[in-house]
Amino acid sequence: MKESLRIPQRLLIILFATTCLLAATGSLLWGQPTRDWVQRYDGAMSHRDVAQAIAVDEDGNIYVTGISRESTISGHMTTIKYDPNGNTEWIDSYAPSGSGDKNTGVAISIQPQALGGSIFVGGTVASLEGDYAIAKYSRNGVRRWMKTYSGLFVGGEDYCVDVAADPMGGVYAFGAVNLGNGSFLDLATVRFDSNGTQLWEKFYSGASSTTDIPRALAVDRAGRAYVIA
Repeated sequence: MKESLRIPQRLLIILFATTCLLAATGSLLWGQPTRDWVQRYDGAMSHRDVAQAIAVDEDGNIYVTGISRESTISGHMTTIKYDPNGNTEWIDSYAPSGSGDKNTGVAISIQPQALGGSIFVGGTVASLEGDYAIAKYSRNGVRRWMKTYSGLFVGGEDYCVDVAADPMGGVYAFGAVNLGNGSFLDLATVRFDSNGTQLWEKFYSGASSTTDIPRALAVDRAGRAYVIA
């Protein structure tokens, strides 16, 4: 008699209003998962908090980033770590002085422990119209550095959509920036080393005079970056 195929499943779901993290396991193929735990996060102002990205490390810890309202004057780029049982390990929120509601994390990249184990978070913060924001964290929640990038045109509407750690301990960030071509945005890839020093920036403008829409970024084992738009 054939045995039923048993495949462990892990399900993580983010719900909005306040952030809700649901973990579940299932044992049978196509079977209904069993809920393990639910975790919610409500910012200090009990306002609308939105999760944008999630990642899991090799030990089963979960990292979530997005926007939360931690003060009356601005949203915050907020990152949270949960252990495999749903306990909150740490929370870090960031908002530059004088910023508004555009501060949000949108992507997470986890560096393998063998390469240092850092957590990189990318997002957008509102300095004038918006800038890339890239943060590096240790696994225990120490923010090693926070860097912003504003392209070539001061005051342009720049935004980040993805980050990816490289094998040398640094990180790439990908998004769109205003290069001074009217209201149109062009693709921009930026590379930082492990200390947060910007190494270079590369731009791409499509054939037509329209805004280019960044989608995703990937980095291979040799440290080469690939983007799609």
